[in-house]
Amino acid sequence: MKNRKSFPINYSSVDSQSVLKKVNRLLEDATPKDILGMLAIAQTTESSIVFYDRWELIVSGRNDYAVMDLYTKDTLYEGIALFSSALAIVYNVNKKISRSCPLDQIIYKLDQEYYRCLDQIRFYQTKLKENKGDDIELFAIKLIDKQHRLHEIKCQLSKVY
Repeated sequence: MKNRKSFPINYSSVDSQSVLKKVNRLLEDATPKDILGMLAIAQTTESSIVFYDRWELIVSGRNDYAVMDLYTKDTLYEGIALFSSALAIVYNVNKKISRSCPLDQIIYKLDQEYYRCLDQIRFYQTKLKENKGDDIELFAIKLIDKQHRLHEIKCQLSKVY
């Protein structure tokens, strides 16, 4: 059996302030690995949420969100219908991974389809309530079709998130 050399550590010589500074630098440089971690470090204002001190998620109204780059003051995406889509877009924009078709653009297109489909469902529901004639069957069929399409879009969004 070999003799192992042990190196005594003098813990009294370790400066606690330098250790705290190193830990704080590590925490500042750490980026969250998922959307939940991104939400944990977000800063809120009256009408927006700021992520990573760069991306601002602006809440304009119900089903109306926008993503703004605070460095360039450009609005990247407007009219986002779902809050979860807006969060996924901010998360993917911050990743800066180059792809042939970035994931944030795919999410935005699906989100816009979702909003249009939801708007058409509301339209057909009001038409069904107003009309008493032959158009009722047509509106009912279109309503069922749009509800099915809305479900498909939700499934596609859940796979992309």
